[in-house]
Formats: sequence, structure tokens, C-alpha cells
Amino acid sequence: MEKMGSKSFLGSIVMLFISRIEITFAFTWTAAMGCIMAGHGIPPLRPTLIAIATSLFLSLAVYLYNDVIDREMDAASVNPRKQERPIAMGKVPVSHAMLFIYVCGTLGLFSAYMINRFAFALSVIFLVVLTFYSYPPVRFKKMFIMKSVVTSVGPSWSLLIGGLAVSGAITAPLLFVSVLEAMFVFMMLPALADSFDVKEDAQFGVKTLAMVLSWKQKIQMMAVAVVAYFGATMFSYNYFSFNVIVPAAVTIFSVALLNQLRKMPEDFEPDFTTMTRKLAYAYYVLMPLFMAIGSMYLPFF
Repeated sequence: MEKMGSKSFLGSIVMLFISRIEITFAFTWTAAMGCIMAGHGIPPLRPTLIAIATSLFLSLAVYLYNDVIDREMDAASVNPRKQERPIAMGKVPVSHAMLFIYVCGTLGLFSAYMINRFAFALSVIFLVVLTFYSYPPVRFKKMFIMKSVVTSVGPSWSLLIGGLAVSGAITAPLLFVSVLEAMFVFMMLPALADSFDVKEDAQFGVKTLAMVLSWKQKIQMMAVAVVAYFGATMFSYNYFSFNVIVPAAVTIFSVALLNQLRKMPEDFEPDFTTMTRKLAYAYYVLMPLFMAIGSMYLPFF
């Protein structure tokens, strides 16, 4: 019978958290940016911390549940990031992982309820949809296109949670940035995420855009995403009352990312694609920051 000592369980929690630190940072960061945007500056501390806690706990719950369901896929993957996940390697027992998932899900929903009923309802929907992404009888992950759609909308949800925590409503600027962020992730996924997993996905019956698009088409998708982000911002920043920091920063970083895409090899090359992934991740993280700064009432802009 599997023992669950306090020391081993705490060790499991640490390993599980570290294994998903990139995605939890994306969720908590966007929640914080949503708070700043809604507050037009430094937001109140208590609702900001609640929004961050909601995003942290619920993102951990759904992504670690995915790791439990996909442990055989991850173990068979040629992608070191997936191979080295603690559940796939057997370093963390499934019983420890599931207990931590239940705790995170409960704490996340409790935190969402502390914000307001709308945030709670939005969080329940998020939890159900992202759970169904992995849950075997439904398994959105195996539904073509749905896999990318569900994955892309997650962090945008946390941006809205941040706004709800501070202002009690989803404002037009928040919704605008959420849509742009989801679009950006959706267009980047085939090249910068799913291309690493083509063999693994084919082996386990998962069909992705990375399998049906050529490498050139994937690069074009990424370029379209950057141009669309840039264009939408240029045409609407004044309408949403963003200050001039937004168009200036978006222009600089869009040009930098497009320049990186221009250098992409003609065929998939893991090392260069990994470097591009890091730059795209920085773009994704920094854009809400620029929007948050742009929403501040600065007398000199």
C-alpha cells in the first residue's frame, strides 16, 4: 500500500509546482496585469492577491490533472520538458498528485467566490472546460482544433479574473487584450509547441494543426499573429484610452519578433524553434504589461 508521509507529500508538492512554473507564471502574471488595467495604476492589494491565488490554484489543478492523464504520453515523448515531468518519471505518486489537484481546485474556487459570483461562475466554467481537455471520456485534447482553442484561452481567463477582482466588471479594454492574447497563443501553438510533439501525438491518437500544416505555413501563422496584434493595437489604442506607451512598445517588440521569424530555418529545427519560443513567450508576457502601463493615468503621456 502506498504511503503518504507528510515529508514525501510536501516534496511531491514542490516537484509538481516546479514542473509547471512556466504556465503558472503566465496565469498569475496575466491576473496581476488585469488588476492593474482595471485599477488604472497600482490596484488594491487584497483583491489583487485573491485574483492571483485564484489563477495560481486553478491553473495548477487543471495542468497537473493533464499531467496525470498524460503520464504515459509524457514518458514516451522525445521532448525533454515532458519526459522530465515528475509524474511521468514516477517521482511523484499519482495519489499525491490527485490529492494536490483536489486541494488546488477547492482553494481556487473558494478564492474565486471571494471575488464575486461572476468570477466564481467564470472559474467553474474554466475548471470544467480545462478538465474536459484531459478527462478521457471527453478528451478535448483529441478533438482537432479544440485542443488549440482550449489551450489558448486559459491565461486570457485569468486576465478577466484580475479585472473582476478590482473593478467588479469585464471592461472593453480587458476583453480586447484577452482576445488578442488568446489569438496570439492559438497562432503560435502549431510551430512553437505542437511541432515538438508530432510523433508522440500521432502515437496516442491526437491530431493537431502541427500535423496538417507545412513548416512554412506555421511560420506564416506566427507572422500573421504578430501583425494582427500590432495592427489591432495601432487602430484601437486611442479608442480604449491607452497612452502612447502602448503603440511604442508594441511596435518595438513586434518588429523584434518578426525579425526572429524572418530568420526561421526552412525546416523544423528544435534549437532555433526553442529560442523563438522563448522570444514569443516574452512577447506574450510583456504585451499585457504594456497595456497595463498604457491604462494608467500618466500626466506626462
